[in-house]
Amino acid sequence: MTTAQDLIARSGAAGALVAGLAWSETPLGPLASWPPRVKVVLETVLASGFPLCVLLGDEPAHARVVYNDAFAPLLGHKHPAAMGRPAREVWPESWDFFEWALRQVWHAGQPVTGKDLMLRLDRGNDLEEVYVSISFSPIRDDQGAVCGALMCGMETTGVVLAARRERALRLLVDALRPAKREDDFYRIMPKALSYTLKDVFFAFLYELDPAGKKATLRVTAGLAAEAPEALRAFTLAPGCPWEMAFVVRENEMRLVPSAGLGLCVMSALAGPPTRAAVLPVTGGSPPGPAAVLVVGLRPARPLDDEYGAFVQRIAREISVALTDIRSLRAAERHAEAVAESRLKDMFLGIASHELRTPLTCLKLNVQLVHRELTALEPRLAARLDGLSRSIDRMTRLVNEMLSVSAIAAGKLTLQETYCDLRSICTSAGAEQSQAARRPVSLHLPEEPVCVFADEDRTGQVIANLLANAFKYSAAEEPVELSLERSGTEAIVTVRDRGPGIPKESFPRVFDRFYRVPGVSVRTGSYVGLGLGLYLSKAIIEQHHGRIWVESEVGRGSAFSFSMPLAA
Repeated sequence: MTTAQDLIARSGAAGALVAGLAWSETPLGPLASWPPRVKVVLETVLASGFPLCVLLGDEPAHARVVYNDAFAPLLGHKHPAAMGRPAREVWPESWDFFEWALRQVWHAGQPVTGKDLMLRLDRGNDLEEVYVSISFSPIRDDQGAVCGALMCGMETTGVVLAARRERALRLLVDALRPAKREDDFYRIMPKALSYTLKDVFFAFLYELDPAGKKATLRVTAGLAAEAPEALRAFTLAPGCPWEMAFVVRENEMRLVPSAGLGLCVMSALAGPPTRAAVLPVTGGSPPGPAAVLVVGLRPARPLDDEYGAFVQRIAREISVALTDIRSLRAAERHAEAVAESRLKDMFLGIASHELRTPLTCLKLNVQLVHRELTALEPRLAARLDGLSRSIDRMTRLVNEMLSVSAIAAGKLTLQETYCDLRSICTSAGAEQSQAARRPVSLHLPEEPVCVFADEDRTGQVIANLLANAFKYSAAEEPVELSLERSGTEAIVTVRDRGPGIPKESFPRVFDRFYRVPGVSVRTGSYVGLGLGLYLSKAIIEQHHGRIWVESEVGRGSAFSFSMPLAA
């Protein structure tokens, strides 16, 4: 016949422990002498798959602990030594709660229940904050007197923390949503971070300067007083606070010691944080951290994957908010720049149209006067040549403005025909040589070079390149114009021996209104709008060609463009 003791012994590892203990040496006496009703409860508990524990004794202070296999994870490193020991020795860190609950059971005979209660338990990783849904029910002997309590403890730590952290992140995002400027962002941030302070004891947000060399504390949350002076602003260097230089350089989270801060009341309940997580906060463009977040980790919570992911998400949500704000501001600046550019284009178009007619009339009148004076007074007629050249320069500027206006409106049209690029180079070189009163060294092939192009626009490009070469080189320095075939392309190059262009200016040299810093005009007129190279690039690209510059400071520049050869 199977006895109760045999059933207990066969109820898993916990049952074997119970059967093997020397109960006769405890106030409970030998297992065989326990009340039958208690043995039945014990058999049921040990056979159950739910985490159950029985506390047996005359009063809570001396109640002995018996539990099943499913209950062991709640004990952590205390298992298996906890089996048969007094409850107050098993849970000294939370005995106030256990004693209160057990007294309700023993003395009132009433059950005690609680959902998602937070207990501080030592399970091998110092004190942990553990959440449990727990119940205590009376166990009665054969005479109906309470002789113990049945405890069911279901750990809900993961569920509780996940819900709390998700809510904190949602509130943080909602709090940051109204921020449209960075000043608003930093002003709102303390309130936004306050929602996370049940899981992190404090939070600092440092703003980095554009060079990423200096950190300035902009936001604090969870402190009873201001941060120490040494933590408010510092240069990023080896040995700086929070190991921030490493975090910014490597763009990754770092765990660092944390001590000496005037913390909130929560730290008095759970103990001061001993570690902080330091995380980069990005802000869109430029790449790399725009700020750094420092959060104090709860000492009662291990930094497991879930806790680490939560801390990372705080930094990520802040990064998203900051990126959105900066993107919005960049979009506004772009819209302002586009509007300003359109106004400039409108002005260029109107001004050039208004100037073109009087300039044409002025040119005609000068030519008439020049013709009459040539016959009457040749010496006076010669003085009109300078005036005529000035009118030509002004006309060229007006034509440039009209062309730029047409490009902006997408209305630059080409009158393409089969033409000889060699002839265009010869004509443009002669015209610019006469205007600048300087020779052009021509290097052209003997045979025609046929292209399908707008002859006037192509000549305008060559004229612009020659005019720049003359303007930025000394009068005694040669300017060369060369033409060659290269595969299916014709390549035109204008070379000078001027001051040259630094490489950092190459990407912008064809932009509107751009002038290379530190490069001044050496000969000829200072008149110019900075539109010639921009216009040349637009014309060449519309011909399905390309234009580029090669230059070395102090050695001169070579501007080249290519065009497809005619089939």
